[in-house]
Amino acid sequence: MVTTKKHAANQGLSLTKRGTPVWGFKHFKENGLVNLMLDLLQKAHTGLDDQQCQTVSDSLEEISIQLSKIPDHFWIRKSIMGSFDQFKAAYFKWNEIKGNDSKAAKARQKALQRMRKNRHKMARVVRTNVKILNDALDLELIENIYGALGNIPRALPELFINLSKAVTRFQKKAKK
Repeated sequence: MVTTKKHAANQGLSLTKRGTPVWGFKHFKENGLVNLMLDLLQKAHTGLDDQQCQTVSDSLEEISIQLSKIPDHFWIRKSIMGSFDQFKAAYFKWNEIKGNDSKAAKARQKALQRMRKNRHKMARVVRTNVKILNDALDLELIENIYGALGNIPRALPELFINLSKAVTRFQKKAKK
């Protein structure tokens, strides 16, 4: 007989297999958001111009809209959306910093640390609530989130190389 703890672990593993909603969300937070931050790190000294910032902001807003499609009756919606909204606010802080001196670069790196912290909050929610997330999410939602995220490297391919690769990897893996 399988113990409850083992059964839960096995169930969690099956819910995170490729092609499941939880797998897609994990890919989003572990690859999509991480590679967005890596690309932003490359711009820590100079920041983005207003048009580039608007492109990223629009995509992050679209992701928020997609996350709002998680059904209201799942408490996890508030937790995920709250973490993502804090991630987004840290990005806005990152881009509000003007200048290209070492002080501005340090301030942007600090904002990136806040983004990383909020991405970790989302990771904890996913790790501890696999079953609930599987019931709350669907793969179409994740594909829409990646569609919004993919708007960034489509508009700014020279700046968001890592993010472009992450979006392409997701699209290839999701189709298998």
